[in-house]
Amino acid sequence: MRWRIMLFASATVFALLTATILVIRNPAPPPPPETVNSSDWLNSNTTENLSAFLVPKDRTDFDWENMSDGATWRIGDQWLYNASLDASSVIDDAKISDARIDDLLRGSALMDVTNISWMEWEGEQSLTYVVELSGSFSGPAIFPVPLIETLGGDLLVEYHATEYIRVSDHATHRLVETFTLDFEYDYEFGIGLEPIADLYIVTNNSPAIEWWDFPLATNETWLSEVKETKTYTGTSDYVELPEEDEVEDVYRRFVATEQGQGKDTHPDCVDATNVTAFDKENKISSWRWYCPDIGTWSWRVGEVPLGVTGDFRLLEYIPAETRALSPILTIELSPPATNKSTIIEIWINASQGNASVAEISGELIYGCCTSIAFSTAINGSAWLELNVSNRIDDTSTFDDLASHGIIAIVSNSDQMAMASITLYGSVLGEQVRNTGGQWQWSPLDVSVHNAAIISSVIRW
Repeated sequence: MRWRIMLFASATVFALLTATILVIRNPAPPPPPETVNSSDWLNSNTTENLSAFLVPKDRTDFDWENMSDGATWRIGDQWLYNASLDASSVIDDAKISDARIDDLLRGSALMDVTNISWMEWEGEQSLTYVVELSGSFSGPAIFPVPLIETLGGDLLVEYHATEYIRVSDHATHRLVETFTLDFEYDYEFGIGLEPIADLYIVTNNSPAIEWWDFPLATNETWLSEVKETKTYTGTSDYVELPEEDEVEDVYRRFVATEQGQGKDTHPDCVDATNVTAFDKENKISSWRWYCPDIGTWSWRVGEVPLGVTGDFRLLEYIPAETRALSPILTIELSPPATNKSTIIEIWINASQGNASVAEISGELIYGCCTSIAFSTAINGSAWLELNVSNRIDDTSTFDDLASHGIIAIVSNSDQMAMASITLYGSVLGEQVRNTGGQWQWSPLDVSVHNAAIISSVIRW
């Protein structure tokens, strides 16, 4: 009997030791000497001196030949990105004891144009792209698993974003995001998964956020104040979600800081333009490189949900198959800039290879309400006249009254072309005239802004 008791006790001790070893076989290692955080990318605590970009331009200063205009997309256009996330802010903000992220979460993301249609935004109909961005990411982390202990494992992120983007200027009306964050770990019975957050976020922008004030040129700057309304749904035992909509007036100063090649190092993007967003204190909040050869951003750094910083760098542009089957459509404006309420000439050109293509029919679209039919002649061109009107846009600058996209779309097709017309003048100058300077950002914080506004009023 005694030997049976001894055998049972020995077996129990062995089982307990085995279970303990299995549970702690992937224990939390000591913290590294340095951890990665968002400021490594954005240096967001540094205030930049932007006075060099706040110098009003004369009409002769516009270098039209070296400006980058917008491009049109087709359903099925895709862009593949190498991507990484800095998710340390999630752990810091949630104050999860003993949790730690020791490196970036790495993965890839695919952006895809899934639809083009007329949609209503703020009472106006406009052609709108639906663009979806999806990515999967993982990286090493330490996390206190409930009822077990603090273990080493992998942090897993699934991210999906659907953007509703205006065709004429690539401005974003709405952003719908899903963000799933889990911790995967080894334990006694195999692989465990601890859910951290599963979120669904809808952001509506009024007016639309215009990252690109086409046509783009270095040293240009424009202002944007957008009312962002965010609605949160989802579940999390670690992250506190707002119970009501978050409504915030978000200030951005966009600056086209340089031209060249970003860190994406894609061979087609050696002539890209960096546009950096600054907050009201002139601190960097995000940036993007616009690459005209792929029609969108080739490198992007900025926030995704929960304060996570995303870094996306182009790997490959995959044009829609329909592009190879269709003639190339272009728009020429004469002149590319003019005074408000004047008439310009427009040529819509269709070609395939070295040959002109006749009888390509469609509509020229300008703003919400102007539509003119066109059809290319035997020389492959259609000639039109357009009154540019006097409408001010939402990207206020010292240097122009507005810049609007002109769209040509082929009948019964998603094939389009675009060109941007610039209206001479100064939005800020107009606002000073009309309101005595009592605008939504006035008085401006930096004295050079006031000087630039006064200068623009005198010039125009």
